[in-house]
Amino acid sequence: MKEAVLYIGLSQGLFAAFVVFTKRHKQTADRLLIAWLLIICLKFLILLLYVEYGEFFDAAFSQGFIPLSFGPFLYLYTKHITDEDARFGFRDILHAAPFIILTAFYFAFFQDRIDFSDHKYLARDEYLGVRILYAGVYFVSIFTYTALTYRVLYLYRKSLVNKFSFESGKNQLKWLYFTAGLITATFTFYFIVGLANAVNGNPIIDSELMANIGLTVMTFSVSYFGIKQPALFRSRNLYQNAPEEIPQPILDEPLPAKISDETKNNAQDSENEDEKEKYKRSGLKEEDAERYISRLLAYMEKEKPFIDAEMTIQDLSARINISKHHLTQILNNNLGKNFFTFVNEFRIEEVKRKLADPAFDHLTILGIAYDCGFNSKSSFNNIFKQYTGLTPSEYKKQVMKMREVE
Repeated sequence: MKEAVLYIGLSQGLFAAFVVFTKRHKQTADRLLIAWLLIICLKFLILLLYVEYGEFFDAAFSQGFIPLSFGPFLYLYTKHITDEDARFGFRDILHAAPFIILTAFYFAFFQDRIDFSDHKYLARDEYLGVRILYAGVYFVSIFTYTALTYRVLYLYRKSLVNKFSFESGKNQLKWLYFTAGLITATFTFYFIVGLANAVNGNPIIDSELMANIGLTVMTFSVSYFGIKQPALFRSRNLYQNAPEEIPQPILDEPLPAKISDETKNNAQDSENEDEKEKYKRSGLKEEDAERYISRLLAYMEKEKPFIDAEMTIQDLSARINISKHHLTQILNNNLGKNFFTFVNEFRIEEVKRKLADPAFDHLTILGIAYDCGFNSKSSFNNIFKQYTGLTPSEYKKQVMKMREVE
């Protein structure tokens, strides 16, 4: 049973690492995922080799020290997949410190001298303090990094409306919530069973087998969802020449009078001191903000980038040559809208225009919605109702009645 679990986990991890490795345009998160899968495979491999060649391989290193890296990998992967500005650097490397330090001390001073077996863990010998210290570090590491991961996901979920113009399962990252919970549940169970064995002085339950089963399930989870997970943010290389592609008249064209009045009213109605304080140190001058607003709205009106169903704020930022931080600021502070609302209002207006135009009568309402940048029926219906107070069908009926009157 033990060996079967190890072989399954090892083969799954190696296969998944290979699949991710063959992906084109790999990002930092993909490389972290590969490293994470390979370190899991190393744990399984050492345990398998220990069965056959115990004198050459250290089971304690595999069972106890390698798992200290799982929490940091989960956290760093989550951090880099949710933040398009994140760069892997020295601070990220520091998260490996507990694993490196404890591993170095173990092989330097305690290998072949200390027994981490559950039923001997609380034995009153000269190494009791070392085992308790290790258990404390292990416990703190797992739960600290799980908490950090949940915090990153929480902040990311709050920022979705300022990053994406669409609703999709791919940018919700629910599988990372599941994976973080699975890691916590697996090691909580491992701690409880290990403590019971230690207090009893006998191995009541094989805690290592339970941990390996949980780790194998986690490997399948990370493999399956990690491979399916697309990059949330498109590569900057795709937009290196984007600003030059924008026709110059659009950049210099003044803000249309009708839109100007609407946006000014929105800004006045939505203005609050918290937002002003938030952006006080951004360095964006008021005259630059007005110029950026003119550029943004003119580009949206003429080029209609919103028909891209998966447009992100990074996409739009690159296309109009405005930093996404300043773009977010003028949307939130000057226009009183988040990115999601801003883009979908343009989509709704385009839908309304096409519904009123007889030239598009051959298309279904949903077909028009897709042509205007919506990516799902439910999302379109909800946003349309919130924006107009009517369902798309009700609005279409009103348009048809107005045509008959005319």
